[in-house]
Amino acid sequence: MNCPHCNAPLETGTAICPKCGTPVPPDAPQSGQQSAPAPQPGAPQSGQQSAPAPQPGAPQSGQQSAPQQEAQGKSGFDVKVTKDKVLAKVKTLPFYPVLRKYWYVVAGVFVLLIVICMFGSCGGGDGSEEFGKAYDYALEGNDKKADKYMRKSAEKGYAKAQLIIGDDYLKNGKTKEGLKWLEKAAKQDNKEAIMELGEYYAKEKEYDTAIEYYRKAADLGSSRAKRIIKELESKSKSKSRYDDDEDDWDDEDDWDD
Repeated sequence: MNCPHCNAPLETGTAICPKCGTPVPPDAPQSGQQSAPAPQPGAPQSGQQSAPAPQPGAPQSGQQSAPQQEAQGKSGFDVKVTKDKVLAKVKTLPFYPVLRKYWYVVAGVFVLLIVICMFGSCGGGDGSEEFGKAYDYALEGNDKKADKYMRKSAEKGYAKAQLIIGDDYLKNGKTKEGLKWLEKAAKQDNKEAIMELGEYYAKEKEYDTAIEYYRKAADLGSSRAKRIIKELESKSKSKSRYDDDEDDWDDEDDWDD
């Protein structure tokens, strides 16, 4: 082995060089031997092949080539729409100043529409399904649920449910509510609701109004309404349209329609 300082030959196990006095490390290289150079960072290890140097302009790992980027840009999948671009687009709309000034009104209307759709007529269907459920619950004796689904059916515009609710209100002395629901059913040409309204106004001795409802029922095919019209017109001094149609309104088969 040699002294690492003066390269003087030393015997194995010598701790201090006798020539220069330099301490000798235990792992100093033997005489005639050279220490292996330290591996450089990134250099390939023994038995490994070095990676080829990247060519100028070639895409790096994980990157797309220019043709790929161009194709993707044309397809629109890689287009990033930023908040500023969207806001700039909105500002070009003609109603933007009004929207900015009265945004809380727009928001309120939007919320109101959602509430109407949740609890109003946006629930879907014409109310026949709810009417069927109300009928089933009534047969089971569950009046609470029957009333609940009957009202839902009426609110969705089902004429039979509107007739039942209106008639129930009239029987319980809630005249205003009863007439309101009967009117809704009558507007859908529900003959029974029209007859109910005619009967109500006849009892109130508002004969002209009663006759109007009975005439509408008669036009829908009720011969019983025609008989009542003749009686009421004699009280209101109004000529009957059915005086020349005796065979129709004297038909005994239609007393209960």
